[in-house]
Amino acid sequence: MTLLRACLVLAVLLGLPQPSTATPILAATSWAAALARAAGATDVRTLAPEGLQHPPDYDPKPSDLAAARDAQFVLLGGFEGFARAILEAAGSSAQVVRVRLTFDPATVEAEVLRLGALFGTEAAAQAFVEQWRTEVAAAKERLRPLAQGRSCLVHVFFTPWAELAGLTPRASFGPKPLSLPQLGELARHRADLILDNTHMPGALALAEATGAPRVELRHFPRPGQGLLEVLQANTAALEAALLALYDRAWER
Repeated sequence: MTLLRACLVLAVLLGLPQPSTATPILAATSWAAALARAAGATDVRTLAPEGLQHPPDYDPKPSDLAAARDAQFVLLGGFEGFARAILEAAGSSAQVVRVRLTFDPATVEAEVLRLGALFGTEAAAQAFVEQWRTEVAAAKERLRPLAQGRSCLVHVFFTPWAELAGLTPRASFGPKPLSLPQLGELARHRADLILDNTHMPGALALAEATGAPRVELRHFPRPGQGLLEVLQANTAALEAALLALYDRAWER
């Protein structure tokens, strides 16, 4: 018998508490997980595998439901297709936390600080918020001079990015596929860019109908990424698209 096993047996015999195998924090998606890590959490399990194009469509396995039962905190955006199954599987000791998943800068700050207070990691959460503010300010400094006087058609979930860039939204679309009447109505708007959802693209036909360049933006971090990396990647995509507009203007 190994020393660890002997200790466990002794703990049972003496009625002592045994080491827990529970996952402290179970996040429904990589987006919720990134929010938890930004708040200072270090032991986070992501339920929907990172790298899926549209994580809310994930079909949970029995092991996922077991993890929900054993978790201390379960973080949900509430829009996941499997949210009800996870809620039903969550154990009586699990605290289910609905998080507001958006890249609106002020909301990100508020949610990180809220989770930091919940997890007892306030100092780490505050440190992230300071870094976040710096990165948001840098993104605005890069994008807004290029976006001055520019407009866009934007996926309804991505309007915070239009605001951050300083683009004027002419109209929004999604999340449902565009009908022909909707496509015709949107095509009448004269917009410089189309901001689309890379997780569920819905503006391919719109780009063809209007001739406006389409920029795919993301919300769910790729493996190894966090909120800052998503901010940086979307900023770079928007900057490239705005610079391309100036190149096209010069070519004319």
